[in-house]
Amino acid sequence: TKLILLDSLLQEKAMFLKDIVDLDRYPINQTDSEKFQQLMDNCRSLYKERGLVTLPGFLTARAISSAVESINSNLDKVWPTDATHNIFLDDGDSSLDPQHIRNKKFPTKVCA
Repeated sequence: TKLILLDSLLQEKAMFLKDIVDLDRYPINQTDSEKFQQLMDNCRSLYKERGLVTLPGFLTARAISSAVESINSNLDKVWPTDATHNIFLDDGDSSLDPQHIRNKKFPTKVCA
């Protein structure tokens, strides 16, 4: 009985996840699959090469639409932040070039 209940819960979560993530393109729910391993290998390679990974189409249009709708309906409750800082939120490293990613400053506007 416990195994059946666990299986039901996992299926429900996978269905929910499918509403948010394009699981055909990014099978993050199939960690034992060859397709998942290829995705991870590709992400690792891109990260080593570029220092970042982007996953176009990772979120479904429905998930994005839902998030935007939720944000827009709560704009009166946000606490805005407008700051400039490096990616580590610290003073950087003076031993490195000012344009090094460790020292480069980025504008950040966030509403929480």
